Amino acid sequence: MALNDSLSKADQIFTNTPVITTDDGRQVVVTPDSEYILPKHITLHEFHTHNGVPIRFYTAEAKNEKCMIMGASGYKTDFILNPAEVHALNEQGVSVCWLALPNPERNIGFMDYIMEAAEENLVNPRHAEIKKWCSRKVPKIFFGHSTGAQLFLRLATEGHHERFNQIFSGAVLSSPYITPPKTERPFAASTIAFNAYAAKHEDKLPSETPLGKAYLKKSERADFDGPSLAKYQVPTYGQIQELRAGGATVLNAIRSAESEIHELNIPFFVAAGAEDKFSSPKISAEIAQTFNGAFYCAEGVEHSPLSNNEDGFLLTREVIQAMASGTFEDFIAEKNLQDYNVKTDSFTLTRLALSALSNSTNASMLQLSLDRLRTRMPSVFSRTQP
Repeated sequence: MALNDSLSKADQIFTNTPVITTDDGRQVVVTPDSEYILPKHITLHEFHTHNGVPIRFYTAEAKNEKCMIMGASGYKTDFILNPAEVHALNEQGVSVCWLALPNPERNIGFMDYIMEAAEENLVNPRHAEIKKWCSRKVPKIFFGHSTGAQLFLRLATEGHHERFNQIFSGAVLSSPYITPPKTERPFAASTIAFNAYAAKHEDKLPSETPLGKAYLKKSERADFDGPSLAKYQVPTYGQIQELRAGGATVLNAIRSAESEIHELNIPFFVAAGAEDKFSSPKISAEIAQTFNGAFYCAEGVEHSPLSNNEDGFLLTREVIQAMASGTFEDFIAEKNLQDYNVKTDSFTLTRLALSALSNSTNASMLQLSLDRLRTRMPSVFSRTQP
């Protein structure tokens, strides 16, 4: 992927600060003043893309491997599932490898770089470890959460659908990020209000705005340790708009009969949280219906319907097994997973303006120690080129 000159300094855009998910679903920002030991069943690999973007790639190998997941994380979070869930999949015979999307902290102009990272993992792998995993002779399932799911669909619009049809036996998309609820129509009053608020507070995190502070009082994300850590895990309004621009590309492709995205012919399972305030459940349902796929809407759940949600994760395990065994059509008929109707509440404009607060699993920030982190992740903050 060719990047223009204005996006030529990856080291000035991205940070090497990991955001790790614990077994109970909390997200922790790993800082130089904290400690963390990566679980034994998960291995970290580090490399740089062609344009110097620092990448973390995680693997967890099953002893009795029957199939594998190749995935991409959400925005500003390293894991697609928590470590206990990854271990459960390993015990089931499912190996798991995934790209942690590079984290731009507060910077904008990141999207082309992230697309490049996804392409170098899923389409034309450069790193030897990724090449080795891509060549494994078992059924492969793509698992994308939030922005990771968007990138999969965007790559399909850019001529890579044939590659995906060749290597994947199915795709699992968890809360694919396209746009927040009530902004599905570009000229709706709620969309105009959101855009105006985002433009006014482009450089700010939601927690740094008056409406954001009010919203956080009732949010599961009210326990941040402060902006110094929140910037690693929460997008600014300017970043939200950049992500939405990528989502618009996907949405336009889905709604255009001429788009190459319709040439994807693998099974799809799309999941949404009924209470998601970051990614529209209605759009998730539309994506599932477009591909005649399965759709699951988790009641009472926000942006992480398949992780830290017992029912959702159990269903995920069953879906992966059905895709790998070629019995997916019978499975979704048995489970009645083709109801694409979504019931959502009526957001006020105040709540809508802050709908981007949630972009991954239930989170509260913890500080951890770099010295212990390095015993498992020795170069996680290194910017040395390979």
